[in-house]
Amino acid sequence: MTKGITLKILSLVIATTLVSLTVPACEIQIGSGTTAGETSDPPGSGGGPSFSPDEQAAIDAYENVDPTEAILKDATAAYSAATCSSLVEAQAQDPANVDEATVQQLFNQYGPVANDAALAWMELVDVSSLSSDGVYTKNECTLPPDSCKFIERCPLGDGATCVVTGCGKGKCPWCDLFGSLIYESYCTYACMQGTKYWGYGFNLRTRFANSWNGFICFPFGK
Repeated sequence: MTKGITLKILSLVIATTLVSLTVPACEIQIGSGTTAGETSDPPGSGGGPSFSPDEQAAIDAYENVDPTEAILKDATAAYSAATCSSLVEAQAQDPANVDEATVQQLFNQYGPVANDAALAWMELVDVSSLSSDGVYTKNECTLPPDSCKFIERCPLGDGATCVVTGCGKGKCPWCDLFGSLIYESYCTYACMQGTKYWGYGFNLRTRFANSWNGFICFPFGK
């Protein structure tokens, strides 16, 4: 894969994004996927999971992030996951028959490209156009069919504890980039360093039995 082809793919992704941003009715739906009237139990409440002190600190820190910041960063994580899935699928010669090793190789190659596209999108999007169901960890994403881990660890820099913030296949036009022949869904995470929403992470569930690509994480850099 030449550098020129990679840059063309990135340009196409960003161009698609710019088109989607011109549609006033488009709202990015982040998170739960619960139906009207349903709620998610708060972390650590009756019958819920128990957490180590540092995990609970990360949960509390995320849920106290300024909502505008959290909405934008949560959306960027989902954008990156959806873009990565699309790039991997586009580069597979035969997505319907590709093997697991090739998918993993492509994921490793295009995860950073998806991050570049997501950070570029983050600089362009009007945060007031984004919608959210609230700044809280998405317990429901740990249930089937998504089955996300509640906590992931990012080893970059000084390390970060990452809490689940979303899952699914995408719920608006920009998320239509999500591939459907190789990947079934994504899980996204807020990576916290102390009280700082330092970075994000995601993994992608493949169509292979009990198979995931990821966990991959990136800093926001600001």
